[in-house]
Amino acid sequence: MHRVLTIHELIQHIFGCLNDHFSNVTGSGNERTLSALARTCQTFKEPALNVLWEKIASLDPLIKCLPKDAWKVEEDPEAGWMQQRFMPIFARPLTEGDWLIIREYAPRVRRFCMTGLHRSYSDVMFELSLASRDMHPLFPNLKHLEWISMPSDFRPYLRMFLPAALESLTYIISSRDEGRADISMLAAIGTFCPGLKEVTVDFSDVAEGGVEAFSRSVGCWKDLTILRCGWMTDAALIHIASSPTLRKLSITLPSVTSFRDVRSQIEGEAFKNLTTLRAIAVNLDVFTAFATHMELSLVDVTLWIVENDFSESAKDSFMALASGSRSLLSLHVASYDDSAILTSSDYFHAVHGRTATISTFEPLFKFQQLRVLDLSVRCSLKLDDHDVIELAHSFPLLEGLLLNADYGWGVPSSVTFIGLSSVVNICPKLNKLAIEFDATAASLDLNQPTSNATSPNATIRTLLIGNSQIDDPIVAARALFTIFPNLNRIEGWSSRRLRSDDHNWMRDRRRFTRRWDSAQLIIHRLRSRNPTNIHEDESFDDLVPSDSTDVSEDDDTDDMDDPGDDFSEEDQLGLVFDDDDGFEDEASDQEFEDENVEEDAFGDEDA
Repeated sequence: MHRVLTIHELIQHIFGCLNDHFSNVTGSGNERTLSALARTCQTFKEPALNVLWEKIASLDPLIKCLPKDAWKVEEDPEAGWMQQRFMPIFARPLTEGDWLIIREYAPRVRRFCMTGLHRSYSDVMFELSLASRDMHPLFPNLKHLEWISMPSDFRPYLRMFLPAALESLTYIISSRDEGRADISMLAAIGTFCPGLKEVTVDFSDVAEGGVEAFSRSVGCWKDLTILRCGWMTDAALIHIASSPTLRKLSITLPSVTSFRDVRSQIEGEAFKNLTTLRAIAVNLDVFTAFATHMELSLVDVTLWIVENDFSESAKDSFMALASGSRSLLSLHVASYDDSAILTSSDYFHAVHGRTATISTFEPLFKFQQLRVLDLSVRCSLKLDDHDVIELAHSFPLLEGLLLNADYGWGVPSSVTFIGLSSVVNICPKLNKLAIEFDATAASLDLNQPTSNATSPNATIRTLLIGNSQIDDPIVAARALFTIFPNLNRIEGWSSRRLRSDDHNWMRDRRRFTRRWDSAQLIIHRLRSRNPTNIHEDESFDDLVPSDSTDVSEDDDTDDMDDPGDDFSEEDQLGLVFDDDDGFEDEASDQEFEDENVEEDAFGDEDA
């Protein structure tokens, strides 16, 4: 063996790469390889075993490493007939020899995940809880614990996995299992694990005493760098605002809190090193008050708002962000469809006729380094070519520009192909684009937008068009294909809408969706024929089948409730696709296969 492979740190790093894609569901997928490496030679044994046991997604490996007479496999009674699963359980009481084996491997565990186990698994937990006092906690060197949606029967055993040196905790309580024991645990976690640096806690806000209990634990954490939670008391808010280590915060902002009073109780700079904020609020006024009084200076911001007040309050919120000294890189604002966070029982939510214009965004223009601007709000947008070009010039480094793709703009867009192609030219790094525009033939000056587009965007493969209108799919497809030569999908006319009283919306949605589907088919055909190899005497229009019919005049009198409408874009456009012309699926679902390992914890008895 080459002597370089005797360097412990190097071997540890190489073996560690086998754990890079660890999953809470399937593990790393390289357990058998690590097990084999551990048996290769004495040099490999310890590094391989350390990596093999570093991260485990259940207690199954610990059970299977015991002698075969100590455990048996039973079918999970809660798994459906299509998701048959088997789990190991103890077949007899553990002996002193069994505990010696557990002592060998348990100290190697650094990350442990428990997710939604069946209640019958509690027998295993009970057996492990009988360990001698020096084996509590079970994993003494554990640094990261994920305890997610576990049955209420498991509550007494959580303490067994909470070493004082724990650094990261994800504790998610299933709403159906909440009770007093969970509230008590929320209050005690801070005492058990005072050194936590990253905390994610989720529990029902209606759990009586839950907010106060969790806030008690928050007060115990002095070294927090990342905190994800819901409500907290003013005292807990004061504590984290005074923390010099907190960098990322996800929180539900209470509308009843006076942030002015909270700020007056904080010594020195509030949220001194906070750069990333995820906040849920009833409205943007709550966020504006929070950001203003705390004098936040942020880099990455995501806001979820319940009330539809974007056009009235957004500018104030953007001004509060602009007052910070750091350069904002990412901004997401989305509607939050959950009335549970509203504190007023007589609150009535309604979508009002509100409109945001280019002036709404002016406070953000100071952030020339902005990479992402993402809006998905129940508010009308009124922008034209000049406005979107101004946006592009203000944020030339944009990688993502998404303007109300879900809800649409509420009013007919005045953005044309000229504005669309200009944005692409001004922001060459764009890889995500959602913009509503007028795609009718009348808006397209063939001498202006596409023929002069000096820098087509080859990155964007999916274009989100909101509720863009279109009359001639062939004309629109030709223009878009020139701007986006690798375009593969066009998505728009979402089921969400701004106005529930718009009785023509369903008819428009069906009509324009069919036209956009036709345009997408044409673009796909053009891409498949590779226009870069067109013969000199072959025109662009020759790529469109000659028997295409004019689809600019749709049958607006279609019966909208007729389920037997078998409209075929291929028939209408005369397109006949080869078998391999199907659309590419950019985000194919990853499939996992459960392995039935019967030999030992990770597939080999000696490891």
